[in-house]
Amino acid sequence: NEPIVMINSCSSGAVSPLALSSFLQRFLARGASGMLATSFAVPAIFAAVFCQHWLDAYVDGKPIGDALHELRRIAMEHDIPLGLFYTLQCEMDLQRPSRAGGRYR
Repeated sequence: NEPIVMINSCSSGAVSPLALSSFLQRFLARGASGMLATSFAVPAIFAAVFCQHWLDAYVDGKPIGDALHELRRIAMEHDIPLGLFYTLQCEMDLQRPSRAGGRYR
């Protein structure tokens, strides 16, 4: 039941060998399972809609990587390449915990 952090900040997901620390390292140290972040600037309206759809798919039980791939494909079908700027930095097959007795395990 570790959180997945979503950051819609310019270049928060960019990885550089010159960086001494990263958002990911800090979130992992605090118990997160990973993060979804942008490698370039993304308009706030697009980011809000994209991440809401991504989160909805995850909550519905879709593996996290599949949800991101599907949203990227849909955006590209509409000639919107902004979905390609998101980086997923966790296990691609991560799924939400199953519900048992009305509560998440």
